[in-house]
Amino acid sequence: MLPKHLLDKVRRGAQSAALIAALGAGAALADDPAPQAPTVQAEPAALTKEQLEVVKTTIPKLGSEDFATREKASQTLKGFGKAVVAPLQEALKEQTDPEIKSRLTSLIKTFTEPAPTQANIPDESCKRCGRG
Repeated sequence: MLPKHLLDKVRRGAQSAALIAALGAGAALADDPAPQAPTVQAEPAALTKEQLEVVKTTIPKLGSEDFATREKASQTLKGFGKAVVAPLQEALKEQTDPEIKSRLTSLIKTFTEPAPTQANIPDESCKRCGRG
């Protein structure tokens, strides 16, 4: 029987050997990467006549006096995905209600502008020193 300190060294050595072997196998796989399909962004499917009718009846609800109604309308329109952008842009041209215009603009930006990343959002220290 080996003393405890030697037994611990043997165990650590075995773990290290297993890790090295696993990393070596991973490196071999990395040398021969599997082919990947190119990523293509699909155009959004056009809205059906029924969906367009829902969009047209939902847009005025963006200006409702009731906050919950406005929020539900926003979520309904978001649910149509990127395909709703064109009808929203058309509605924006015709709107005079500031609340509806604001919400339409926000919805359109949701689908047309890239989401902010941590890299392009300055943190508080950058704001204080003026960098960023």
